[in-house]
Amino acid sequence: MIRHHYFSGIRDDERAYLCSIPAYNTGVGNVSKALVNKANIKEASKKANKMDKKELYDKLYTDLSSKEAKNYLKKVWTRKENYK
Repeated sequence: MIRHHYFSGIRDDERAYLCSIPAYNTGVGNVSKALVNKANIKEASKKANKMDKKELYDKLYTDLSSKEAKNYLKKVWTRKENYK
C-alpha cells in the first residue's frame, strides 16, 4: 500500500521498495526528509528516480533520522530474498 499510494512516482519497483521499507517504520515524511530535506514526496520520488539502488540505500541509511528506521531498513533489505 505504501509503495502504490505514496511512492507511485518511483518508476523502479526495487527503489520504491527501498523507500517503502523505512516508511513503514518511520513514516513517508521522514523518508522524504532523508532524501530532499523536506516532507515532499513528489520531490523525494524524483530524486529516488535519479539514483541507483546502492546510492538510494546509502542515502537513506545515512540520512534517516531514526536509528530504529535505519536498523529496520538494513534488516529487511538484507533479507529481502526471504520474503519472496
